[in-house]
Amino acid sequence: MIPTDSFADVPAEPGPARKVGYRDLQRLLVTHRAEMLGGVLLLAAGTGLSMLNPLITMRIIDAVSAGSGIVGLVSLLCAAVVAQGAFEVAGTYVTAKAGERVVLGLRTRLIDHLLRLRMKVFDTQRVGDLGARLSVDTSLLRENAVGPVVQLVISTGAVVAAVSLMSWISFPLTLVSLVTTLLTAFIVTRALSGIRLAAERIQTSIGDLSSDAERALSSIRTVRASHATEREVQRLTGKAREAYGSGLSAARLEAVIQPTTLIVANGSFLIVLLAGGSLVASGSLSLSELVAFLLYSNLLVTPVSGAVALLGSLQRGMASFQRVDEAFSLEAEEDSVPISSRGPQVTAHADELAVPRRPASLRFDDVSFAYRPGQPILRGVSFTVEPGAQIALVGRSGSGKSTILSLIERFYRPVSGSIAFDGEDIWDLSLRQYRSGISYVEQDAPVMDGTVRDNLVYTVPGASEADITAAAVMSGFDEVIDRLGDGLDSVVGEHGKTLSGGERQRLAIARALLAKSRLLLLDEPTANLDPISEKAIAETLRNLRGSCTVIIVAHRFSTVRNADSIVVMNGGRVEAAGAHDTLVATNPYYQQFTRDSMVRSGA
Repeated sequence: MIPTDSFADVPAEPGPARKVGYRDLQRLLVTHRAEMLGGVLLLAAGTGLSMLNPLITMRIIDAVSAGSGIVGLVSLLCAAVVAQGAFEVAGTYVTAKAGERVVLGLRTRLIDHLLRLRMKVFDTQRVGDLGARLSVDTSLLRENAVGPVVQLVISTGAVVAAVSLMSWISFPLTLVSLVTTLLTAFIVTRALSGIRLAAERIQTSIGDLSSDAERALSSIRTVRASHATEREVQRLTGKAREAYGSGLSAARLEAVIQPTTLIVANGSFLIVLLAGGSLVASGSLSLSELVAFLLYSNLLVTPVSGAVALLGSLQRGMASFQRVDEAFSLEAEEDSVPISSRGPQVTAHADELAVPRRPASLRFDDVSFAYRPGQPILRGVSFTVEPGAQIALVGRSGSGKSTILSLIERFYRPVSGSIAFDGEDIWDLSLRQYRSGISYVEQDAPVMDGTVRDNLVYTVPGASEADITAAAVMSGFDEVIDRLGDGLDSVVGEHGKTLSGGERQRLAIARALLAKSRLLLLDEPTANLDPISEKAIAETLRNLRGSCTVIIVAHRFSTVRNADSIVVMNGGRVEAAGAHDTLVATNPYYQQFTRDSMVRSGA
């Protein structure tokens, strides 16, 4: 399921997980086949040299028995050992480098995919778990899958070479060794599936722990103010114990496999030694041949016993691979999606991104939407926003106002109806082109870790100092900048914790104004502002009139009364629409809204 070039075929739901297999791992590794092959060849050369050592040792023993000189043979043995070490060092480095490149490519694609996920995915998936798949699982994949695959290839070659040379020396003794080897393989195979299941449970538990820890730490003030520190400690400790239990299950299986393998291997060595000794005594086998055979037997035991550990690691790696693959199965945003009734797909070209900065028009036509089936939030919503107009959305909480902004941003797709931007269905437009003309100030005005400047120019990285200053003045944020010790270079902290709620809101508004977008969406922009700052924002909106289309969600009467048109939402439907004076005179629902707003503001 892991993509290479695009995510167009990603399924709509994380759905029942497809079990990844070794073919999937193979497809991942071949992305760097040249480096992987180079590492394998270097390690194979080292293994090949190790196969010469028993033969040279056999010749040394024969030479000693015959009273011949052994200096040349000993020198050859030393040279073979040194060369073997050099090849193995080089092969290990090249293989590790290839593994890092494989994981880098995987992480790059996963980062791109996670940042393009549909908003409905973030409504259900835990962000901490997604982060764990990106960081922890990809690291475990590198450690427990990429490296072991190469080592298993080398171990297989070593086994074939050792068995061939052992058969050349003594076929009967080789059969004895193979019987014990097959017994070991049977034991390993029985336990490997259990190791993978346990490893998957471990990684799931770690993902849950990461998510819960992030939730508690990011809300640490609420945790402490609610006297919930001990409760959170107990809950997180419970998650840690779940991971411990899963790890213990895997450890039990591995604890059985490794010693059992060594016992069988040592038993094989003793049997071969006794059988070989009898052959030497009968004259069927020379002492040097027995020594060489035992050395090859040891070379056989080493890769077989090592393969046990490698296969266990590989199962843990495949468990991590499974979680990474599941992340790729989550639905990503479509860039340009054709609507069958509207003809072929519309695709944006590079020159289309340079959109003209004229005010945009917007039209909702009988739009209905539900976050969950059977629970509609919007019911047949229709309204039109002319270019340069300022429209206010008002209504009780839960009436669908913020949802309308989310639909405009294409965070979600309507269940029915259409939304037109400059007369074109927004789902027929290139997503990048479309969003480049829109600025959106969220209700909670999120601020990112970094400096004030980093946050202000986030949408327009190349903004000039003059434009930055102008946007700050228009939003009333210039006073905050002057107060901060380092001005624009002041660090705001994680989530903007060094700023007040109102200051964060003004920063978010300044960032939106700096983008000079065609359509400005404001979700409760004055909710956390004092009266003076609220007046400054109202003045800013007046200055924007005609140069930018504005849609504002608000509960305050003072924020909406100067709008060109007010759309009154009630129960997911448009209750009424019109100018303030008209609605006050004709619509009881809006009359109640204005009275409630005045009471809240103390008017």
